[in-house]
Amino acid sequence: STTVPIAPLVRVLDEYGNGVPNITVTFERTSGASVLPDGGTINTRVTNATGFATLSPWIVGPTAGTYALT
Repeated sequence: STTVPIAPLVRVLDEYGNGVPNITVTFERTSGASVLPDGGTINTRVTNATGFATLSPWIVGPTAGTYALT
């Protein structure tokens, strides 16, 4: 039941390597009994002005093991 110290972060880029704002990114829990910010297994975020979207906070369960997102 601990918040992951470094939140998952993705960046959406265009064909020239520039960050793309206002793109919806979907984070889905694929393993482990973690809690995503909205309480479910799937959360969406929108990229910021430089193309980044972050999932925060991500809280992993009390049992040691593998926790994964896609």
